[in-house]
Amino acid sequence: MDRFSEMRAFAQVMEQRCFSSAAETLGLSKGSVSKQVASLERRLGLSLFERTTRQVTPTDEGRVYYDRARQILDETARADLIARAMKRANSDGETLRILAEPELVDHVVMPRIGGFLHSMSTVRLDFRSEDDDPDLDGNEGWDVALAVTPAERRPLAARIIGATRKTLVASRDYLDQEGVPREPSTLSLHRLLRCAGTPERTWRLVDEDGADVPITSGRQLLFRDRRSQLAACQAGLGIALLPDYMVREGLQKGRLVPVMPGLSSRRQVISARHPDEGTPSRTAVLFEEFLGQTLVHNG
Repeated sequence: MDRFSEMRAFAQVMEQRCFSSAAETLGLSKGSVSKQVASLERRLGLSLFERTTRQVTPTDEGRVYYDRARQILDETARADLIARAMKRANSDGETLRILAEPELVDHVVMPRIGGFLHSMSTVRLDFRSEDDDPDLDGNEGWDVALAVTPAERRPLAARIIGATRKTLVASRDYLDQEGVPREPSTLSLHRLLRCAGTPERTWRLVDEDGADVPITSGRQLLFRDRRSQLAACQAGLGIALLPDYMVREGLQKGRLVPVMPGLSSRRQVISARHPDEGTPSRTAVLFEEFLGQTLVHNG
């Protein structure tokens, strides 16, 4: 049997936890999907699912295989999408509408965008955020959406173009006045700068061994966005937990210093996606490819 067809059948069963539903999605019979998954298991020499009369549960091997298989399937679908998009001609004076949070635009897009504009000199860029219009998260009003999320929560059909972690930082003036925390427990004695939109009052960090380290404090300042959070941190008002791309320049120039560098958030991904319907413009695909390449090479 075709390996790609086996992989696709397995992925559908994995995602739907049901052979019948997977077969309906693929437009195949249940028996055909079962045969493809069984053929894949024979070729690998292991069981990918534990089957009962009521449910289908992936094995540990199945979960590991799925992660790799999903990447291959996504990249294959993306290759088809890029090929169709590249066939389309660029339009002079075309406007590329980019949906992204302002701090992502400031610290990820702006430092890199010059190279893209050099080769696409007639393109106009229109940066938008959901704060400007909460309805923009649908399929209307944007061509490329950039987001930072935990890897397991990235939007469906989104391509990972970079990675980041949040780190603890403060100004030297603040630490000189309040003292440098040496243990996670002492962080609770400090003023923590937090985004008001974050649902949890506790920072859930991990240490160098990957163990969870929850941090909270009764002394908190709340901000509407991370731009204000960064400005308050640089002004010496407290300790902030911010993405590494936001604090890199401040650390290099001495406006910020790391706090307990052995602690950080879990890894997050920077992803890009296009509206669910239709083929993206050639310009949108080229922009995404350019940004992904610069993030890989320059971090």
